[in-house]
Amino acid sequence: MNAELDASSSFSQFRGFIKALELLEPYLDTLVIAGGWVPYLYHQHLGLDESQRAPLTVDMDIVTPRTIPVRDKSIDQILTEEGFATDFRSVSEPPVTAYTGTIGGDDIEIEFLTYAAGHAEDVIPVQGALTAQSLHYLNLLYNNTWVIQLQRTSGEQPPLSVRLPGPGAFVAHKSIVYKKRREEVKRAKDVFYLVYVLSQCGPQWHDWIYDDIQRLIDEQPAWFKKMHKRMSSDFASADNHETKKVAAQRPVGFMPALNNAQFIQYVFGVIHDYLDTIGSLIT
Repeated sequence: MNAELDASSSFSQFRGFIKALELLEPYLDTLVIAGGWVPYLYHQHLGLDESQRAPLTVDMDIVTPRTIPVRDKSIDQILTEEGFATDFRSVSEPPVTAYTGTIGGDDIEIEFLTYAAGHAEDVIPVQGALTAQSLHYLNLLYNNTWVIQLQRTSGEQPPLSVRLPGPGAFVAHKSIVYKKRREEVKRAKDVFYLVYVLSQCGPQWHDWIYDDIQRLIDEQPAWFKKMHKRMSSDFASADNHETKKVAAQRPVGFMPALNNAQFIQYVFGVIHDYLDTIGSLIT
């Protein structure tokens, strides 16, 4: 899928995001955008109005291959020369690292992830000093991508070619991994992103999403059977804690016609429509 998105946004986070991608341009063909920026880019592509906008973040999660050959300068060198600081997030050896900095007045934080090759989830060097946390199921995102064209901040040069997960892979991944999150709010945010993509992008992309998910189910049926059982239990009613916590992730101004009680019911309905469809695909 190719799409051209306009970077002329009033949101400083988006400017910082684009500027960070410009720095990483020599490696963009090997990197896949993940996390909270993905729903926002879907929103931009579809041209949804601001009441339907996904929440923005200063965090950039980027999925890499397990080894990245150096091209001229390494990623670590590019970022450190631009003034990014290395923030160590664990006591492991090598440690989980994030790069934090400011580009043209816009704050940005970049963390690199990769897919686990075996049973262990650990931190591995992927290119010299650059480390990435290896996690199970990230191959869903890395191996099922779209390429989009993002306009640069100046608009005077050709757009950037950026890889991000297709919506089917993104939704499937969120539904499979949310329970692995240690923090409750992060679990809820993962499921909210699922709800967002299915509800805001689903009407236009329904067939693409479920064609992709059917293919993924055919490849890994056990993953989806386990996920379906777990989510059906966690979201058994609109009144339970899990459902309300997901609804509480609603950004200010999102779907303003619904009050809180109505939005909780809406979230519950989207989740159960998804589970009903998954149930029909895995039987």
